[in-house]
Amino acid sequence: MTAKTFDSVFEKISLSEDIKNAFSNTTVKNIIIHKREKNLELHLLSEDILEKNLLQQLQQELLRQLPGVENVEIAPFFHVKQRLSEKEVIEKYWNHIVYEISSQ
Repeated sequence: MTAKTFDSVFEKISLSEDIKNAFSNTTVKNIIIHKREKNLELHLLSEDILEKNLLQQLQQELLRQLPGVENVEIAPFFHVKQRLSEKEVIEKYWNHIVYEISSQ
């Protein structure tokens, strides 16, 4: 699959405005469908780190909208263009870090 914008790939699927806005600058690198397992694997590329709770919300919405799919796996890839120091990374992504640690 040639990489396409998130909006163009999911334009006919009824996703919430929160999800559409959160993933509007995201590119879909690949979609793999495992028919036997009824599994959909979605590879996303973003220039920003995507919040895990948004990834989980997208997963749930896709499960509701795609009949016959029993599992959705999302593999996010991040291509952060900014060169940040360790301190800047921690400051910018602190909420993501805390969320991930608390969910563990």
